[in-house]
Amino acid sequence: MSGHLKTLKHLVVLALLGSMLLLAGCGVAYLAPVKPPQGFLISTFKAPLTVNFDETPVSGNLIHASKKKTYYFHDILFTGMDFAWGEVDVPQIARAAGITKVSYAEYELLSILGVYADFTVHVYGY
Repeated sequence: MSGHLKTLKHLVVLALLGSMLLLAGCGVAYLAPVKPPQGFLISTFKAPLTVNFDETPVSGNLIHASKKKTYYFHDILFTGMDFAWGEVDVPQIARAAGITKVSYAEYELLSILGVYADFTVHVYGY
């Protein structure tokens, strides 16, 4: 009987460790500065990444650059997990467009059925 108890203890420990690994991301709060909203059918959303508008110029001479490179997929059939790939980086977008001073930045989201989304960052500056 002690052999069965030992095996049962090992199974319980393995089950606990396995569940800790699988659920590790669920217990962590989402701390990114932007959490795009979820749409039901098709939705688009545009919002500023900049929060301090005191020094934002209202000139029409700003350079506009954007990059659409982050994509998101929610697997509802097999795993229930979210997958995202790609990277958008405000300084990198600004450098590529020749912007030396970023005035403000905003993001745009296109979401289809809450399953697929693409994320675009727009950067404005001189």
